[in-house]
Amino acid sequence: MQLVLRIYDLILSEGLESAILKFGIVLMQKNAETLLGMKDMGTLTTFLKERLFDVYIDKAPSANSILENGFFGSTAGVDKEVYRADILVKDAVAVKIIPEMLKQYTAEWKEQQRFEKERETELNGLKERVTSLESKVRLLETRAEQSDMEHVQVASELIKTKVENENLAEENETLKTKVQELQKIVNTQPEEVEARLKSEMETVMQKNIMVHNENRNLEESMAEMEKELVETKMQWATVSLTTIIRHDTAQLTQRQINEEHENLKQKWNSISQMMK
Repeated sequence: MQLVLRIYDLILSEGLESAILKFGIVLMQKNAETLLGMKDMGTLTTFLKERLFDVYIDKAPSANSILENGFFGSTAGVDKEVYRADILVKDAVAVKIIPEMLKQYTAEWKEQQRFEKERETELNGLKERVTSLESKVRLLETRAEQSDMEHVQVASELIKTKVENENLAEENETLKTKVQELQKIVNTQPEEVEARLKSEMETVMQKNIMVHNENRNLEESMAEMEKELVETKMQWATVSLTTIIRHDTAQLTQRQINEEHENLKQKWNSISQMMK
């Protein structure tokens, strides 16, 4: 209560905003080292709630110091902890704050808030831009991976093509060698073919001459055989005709003889035509 009463004294003297701000500044200044050393938010909250005024505790209070510090009433009922309220008020009054300073601090705070807001907006824009760039980077990485895969595939195909070209070059050289050998054979072939043809033509001509001679001999033999056959047939016909005439003359009438004669003449003519 001794602190509350002295704080109200300053509020009534200088106004609510100025007094509260002065007390707050003094308490922050006195506890600055302790507050800056805290890393845990729970400990900080507990300290601000319960231990903020501990810097003004009188650790060895006496009757005079209690009265000097603004405590009134019976000292028999004094609390365990006695605060040096008079020193707290003196420290608060020593803080120089005027309305112009408050306006300046307010303007600075608003400017800082505006700057922080702009910075936050800029950061949000940068984050969006970073997100967009990350998307583009991922897209480019994907394209790069595809390009790498295509490059590897093209390189593989190129190596395969080189190997095939080397194989084709070797085959080409082999074929060139074979063509040269065949060309040599072809160049020497006409002479061999011509010589072979001459030999075969001479053989064929000799065979033709032999066949021709054999044909002449056969023709001559056939002519003689035909001549002998004709003579034989003529002789046989004459004998047959004479025999028939003699045999039939006694038995046949003149008319029959004439008819038989005609038949024999026709047979003779037929035989003659066949013999021609």
